[in-house]
Amino acid sequence: MLLFVMLLKAQQTGDYTNYFYKPMLYNPAYTGIQKNITAMAITRIQWTGFTNAPQYNSFTLDGKFSKKKIALGLNIISDKQGLTGRTGADVLYSYSVALNRHTSMAFGVSLGMIDNTVNFSKAVVENSSDPVLSKQSQSKVTLNGSAGIALIGKKIEFGFSIPQLIGNQLKYTTDTGTTGIYHPSPQYLTYVRNKYFINKDKGISLSPMGLIRYVPHSPVQFNAGLIFDWKKKLSFAAIYKSDYAMAASAGFWIYKHLNVAYSYDFILGGLANYSGPTHEILLSYTFGKEAQEGAEADSTNAAKMKDLNTVLLENLLAQIDLIFENKEATKEDYRRLIDMITQFSNSHFNDPVLKKLARDYTKKLLELEQASNSEESIDVTVKGQIGLTGGKSKSKPDFSDITIQLIDKKTGTLIGLYIPKPRNGKYVLVLKPGEKYIIKVEKEGYQPVSKEMSPPLRKTPYEIKQAIRLKKSKVVKPTKKK
Repeated sequence: MLLFVMLLKAQQTGDYTNYFYKPMLYNPAYTGIQKNITAMAITRIQWTGFTNAPQYNSFTLDGKFSKKKIALGLNIISDKQGLTGRTGADVLYSYSVALNRHTSMAFGVSLGMIDNTVNFSKAVVENSSDPVLSKQSQSKVTLNGSAGIALIGKKIEFGFSIPQLIGNQLKYTTDTGTTGIYHPSPQYLTYVRNKYFINKDKGISLSPMGLIRYVPHSPVQFNAGLIFDWKKKLSFAAIYKSDYAMAASAGFWIYKHLNVAYSYDFILGGLANYSGPTHEILLSYTFGKEAQEGAEADSTNAAKMKDLNTVLLENLLAQIDLIFENKEATKEDYRRLIDMITQFSNSHFNDPVLKKLARDYTKKLLELEQASNSEESIDVTVKGQIGLTGGKSKSKPDFSDITIQLIDKKTGTLIGLYIPKPRNGKYVLVLKPGEKYIIKVEKEGYQPVSKEMSPPLRKTPYEIKQAIRLKKSKVVKPTKKK
């Protein structure tokens, strides 16, 4: 009877080798990771040649919905281990949140029913008349649930999950009244995978990966492996399973939709003398247009990005050339192009020539902006004073009705109209170096004065003192008639 109870306690989720193709097998947060609807079937036959050897079977269907944030899935299982077996189905749900352009955080849960069976007819015993074996089989149905979280990036994946989170206690009884208890223990799984591109343009990568499995009151198990992938056309993997085996896996894609993978376990240690070979086969089919283009996505996207960056750079260079030719380009024009080329320079692309060109022209645009700012910050301050001559009155001069017009000589446009201080005739004008102006001063009863001014170019702001004198207009006396 002790053997019966221990068998029931040892039962757990299947130990798949090719789970890295479908992490959803262990973690519901990975539901819909392929985005399009994907169907997968996987079968693992362990220790072939042995009676009642373990066999694990799973069929999954999953896909993304609701603008690629929500994913739904279905997992149907059928496991056999000695006298015991499990048959059931789970519905899976995941919700992902984008952290940046290439990384998202996903949360997943699953819920379903499991039919746990004990078939006494398969027991190999010395006394077949033992009353414990009087019943051929017993089945108990219980809820099954799991939860998980996953960080999914362009190069790195990290997931933590708890399969068999719901652990209802099941009781099996015999004709003698003896009770066997099955209590599914929760498991704690941690999965990590990091992708390194050997040749990104050709889509060749290596991915170290690991899986740690902990079941209470049992030794910690871990897998460590290395996956080679070429454009999602061909892949190989070598995986070490602690205290058990070395596994080799090979997979390939047919017509960009169908993925076929096979793995074989090389048993290590003393168990190798007693166990038969272990085989595992995976078939996966991805539906939709994205699946048709997915096998070449890594290389073609890189090429498209390179072409796009080239077009963007050429466009920016053309706009820079226009600014060089445009003497009336403003600070805002330079600022706009600086922002555009800075964004371009910070974008991700792999061509070192394009990156260098982007850096060089970013530097040129920054120099243009600084030069523009420098020119705009240089002001010429004209501090002047109006003087009145020719008047005979002893009273203080009145400057209140004097007007000063500042005119752009090139266009004849009036830039500003100024009035000096009424008590002393002082005024202040702010001009730009290198520009040509006409300063026109008028006062009733005085002769108007027009004066050209073109402040010289300098690197720093400076002042000019200026004095303008207005002469009294000559009064023409009427001629006396004879």
